[in-house]
Amino acid sequence: MVEAMENSLKKVLIVCNYNKDGAGQITMEMEKYLMEKGYSVTVIRNSQLDHYRVSGQFCLIVTLGGDGAVLAAARKAAPYDVPILAINFGTIGFMTEVEKDQWESALESFVNGTYICRQHTMLDVSVIRAGETVAHGLVLNEGVINCPDTRTVRLSVDIDDERLGRYMADGLIVSTTTGSTAYSSAAGGPIVYPNMDTIILTPICPYSFIVRPIVVSPEKTVTVTLEARNSNIILALDGQTTIAIRNTDKIIFKKSICRASVITLPGSEKRFFFKFRERMSLHGAD
Repeated sequence: MVEAMENSLKKVLIVCNYNKDGAGQITMEMEKYLMEKGYSVTVIRNSQLDHYRVSGQFCLIVTLGGDGAVLAAARKAAPYDVPILAINFGTIGFMTEVEKDQWESALESFVNGTYICRQHTMLDVSVIRAGETVAHGLVLNEGVINCPDTRTVRLSVDIDDERLGRYMADGLIVSTTTGSTAYSSAAGGPIVYPNMDTIILTPICPYSFIVRPIVVSPEKTVTVTLEARNSNIILALDGQTTIAIRNTDKIIFKKSICRASVITLPGSEKRFFFKFRERMSLHGAD
């Protein structure tokens, strides 16, 4: 957790999911608040973000939606170190740090330069074909290798220069600590406390019952190689971008120099397990 300094830029991008009840009204209120404080405000729909050019001209990106909005914004904001203020309008909202009724206090802390950001590690993902990089992406949650028609995927995994093993499964999830509460956990992977930096490898329905998720240091390089017998394989990045993969392609996962900066409120790190119970419906654990 780091305390942020006041940013001299005065442009804010608000990304709103107007399908969420009340999001449009709060967007108007936020726009009015920021303009009264001297900020220039641009408002777009969440569906426009993928094709919207975001660079260092913005000092803040605000999302009103769920975790999907944060994932999309992170890929745009992280390369320019632009903080994200995520207002929770989602069902799970595990990455949205601020609730609807807290937006004004969160914006006030940003305007005053006293806001706090939680830094989320991201992964660079590259697809290598015949020695050349043919695709590259940035993920906050995970990269997933699988077959849309549910065929078994055969692949091998190396950690740095050491062979981890061969997998025969429905697929493989390579996730960050942030992504440990997403698809990885649904596939039986571990939930990792936010201040622990990790890369998690979670097989999806492995053929062998002895194959289990593995957690490694983020300083390691994970290389996944597809065997020649595979067909119709895709790589999904944060569940929002897909890349067609060919036989014998190598998919390389490395810790990125980019980090997603998500504005949080004081004390939120102490409420991780409360949020986990509330948002993952673990009330029976009380």
